[in-house]
Amino acid sequence: SVNQAKWDKDPDLHRWLRASRLDFTSHVLKSSPFIRAMSLVNQIPWVRRANQAEQAYARATQNITRLLRQVDS
Repeated sequence: SVNQAKWDKDPDLHRWLRASRLDFTSHVLKSSPFIRAMSLVNQIPWVRRANQAEQAYARATQNITRLLRQVDS
């Protein structure tokens, strides 16, 4: 999750990952025209819809990072 967030900040790497077979989300987007359309709409900043899955993913990443820090200490 943390790496994915970093990779998403690099436009060239992001494009490469989307085109590769290594990126799970690209397979999901290719499988459904509706999901692809919603993904494209979600990329427009002023039209961006609240994405509960994205928010839950961010919270889960924060929690696992916190828990791993506790284990390491």
